[in-house]
Amino acid sequence: MSAVDPVILDALAQRLLAAQAAVPAGLLAAEFGCSRAGLAQRVETLRSLGAAVATTSEGYALDSDDRLDAAEIRRALPASSPLAVGVKQVCDSTNLAVRAHPVPALCVAELQLCGRGRRGRQWAQPFGTGLLMSLSVKMPGGRLDALAIALAMAALECLEAMGQAGLFLKWPNDFMCGGAKLGGLMIEAEGGRNGRLCVGLGINVRAAPELPGRGTTSLAELGRPPSRNLLAARIAQAFLETLDAYAAEGFAPFAARFPRYDWLLDRPVTLYGASSGVEGIARGVDGSGALILETGQGRKLFYAGEATLSRAVEEAS
Repeated sequence: MSAVDPVILDALAQRLLAAQAAVPAGLLAAEFGCSRAGLAQRVETLRSLGAAVATTSEGYALDSDDRLDAAEIRRALPASSPLAVGVKQVCDSTNLAVRAHPVPALCVAELQLCGRGRRGRQWAQPFGTGLLMSLSVKMPGGRLDALAIALAMAALECLEAMGQAGLFLKWPNDFMCGGAKLGGLMIEAEGGRNGRLCVGLGINVRAAPELPGRGTTSLAELGRPPSRNLLAARIAQAFLETLDAYAAEGFAPFAARFPRYDWLLDRPVTLYGASSGVEGIARGVDGSGALILETGQGRKLFYAGEATLSRAVEEAS
């Protein structure tokens, strides 16, 4: 198998973490059915992805002072929570991994090889530095674009409750702090109205990956970051509560709370979508989650797209 096979890398990282000590190279090679050279190649792949695998006289060791742990996440959830919890060291993406579990389920990962953000962009974080999670639930009713905004606000409110400050939401679901991207959220529907909804979330916790042309930040840069296990449990529970509230009341209650998080409010932006950019002043969202742009042709509503600040405003931010 390839050295970048996520199943092999996941098993190797899990074996090293579970040992809590160095594991002899010969023993690992035998367990994984490969030569020592093949094992070394896989170890180097883990290192290239950010895993701190040490080579000692006794063998290979991997340690983490904030490792993701399914049991800890379950303990931090309410006793009545129906969530199944899975942890991956390495996976293609948490949105794919969570589909192996019946709904409702939560999957978190130390690393995902094929993580995606909005509009198909790659979302890559070094091993063990972020919160990468997906929640899978039965398909809810209502507009999914507005639901994504409500869920993104729920995540920010969780972060605030855990001591983080100065957080904003760039419509529809990018998390911002100090003009830099802290994370983001996306939702994927599978199987129509009788299928499932996957809510994928990525937050820079211990370090921020580089994004071409965009500033990034992490919770560690804002102060002491919270435990990722606790953060995963709190956000997952907030997502479940938000889904219930959205089903009962729609987006209106969330629209009322949106202005305090609105990073674009009253700023000149360009909105990109299927056509060329539309320029205007952002005036918040309406009761359905649509972005309100004040353009030269009057106020217009947009339900999808990517808004960027005008260059002069972005440089001054």
